[in-house]
Amino acid sequence: MFPLGDFHFEEPSTRHEIISSWLETVERENGYIIFLGDLFDIAFFEDISAQQEVGLPLTSAVKTMAKFLDRYKDRIVAVVEGNHDQRIRKRVGLDLLGVLCEERGIPYARGQAGIIIRLGKGRNQKAVSYSFAITHGFGGGRTKGAKAQMRFWIASVWEQIDAVLVGHIHEPAIDMWTRLEIDPRNEVIRTREILLISVPGALGYAEYAQKKSYPPPSYRLPALTLSGREKHIEVSLI
Repeated sequence: MFPLGDFHFEEPSTRHEIISSWLETVERENGYIIFLGDLFDIAFFEDISAQQEVGLPLTSAVKTMAKFLDRYKDRIVAVVEGNHDQRIRKRVGLDLLGVLCEERGIPYARGQAGIIIRLGKGRNQKAVSYSFAITHGFGGGRTKGAKAQMRFWIASVWEQIDAVLVGHIHEPAIDMWTRLEIDPRNEVIRTREILLISVPGALGYAEYAQKKSYPPPSYRLPALTLSGREKHIEVSLI
């Protein structure tokens, strides 16, 4: 399974060849996708220069995104709205990304969403279950610590999850958080591991990032392999 996000489709610095390489990986590995928002960029309406400098007109971006969703709809587990996707909804009342997903029967959420995936057969001959919390994310994330804090705080409001998947900060990263859980039925205390995962964005070294002295982006893709025999997630950056 591959969490993806932050394509910023019409932004001038977007590296469409990177997006293509990610999707080629998904197809090669016969994987599934969770989209974490900001598939569109949606330049600020009052920013004339931003409107003039778009890399791809919004109409063209919508048509391209529609074809893209048509192609991958059977691989897409869910989509969440990003803050850039939200711009057009706030200004004109149109949830563009939501409409595109709804027309194709793709699960869509504006805030946070919980996902349960069941597969295979475990030792008890029942399917192995995994639970995920997904959302776009928030904050500026200039420092590594700020980005880690964002992943942590999102995880802190959820119980009984195996992983948190977020976008927004354009950083591929994998953290681990462990918590103690009381099992009242068996009267034992167990340790639960929670993966905190954020994904890269497709922007190049954009002008705003250079002006704020953000580091150049990494495009390594988080890949999650879910075992169908026992509860185990293998995760790596590829």
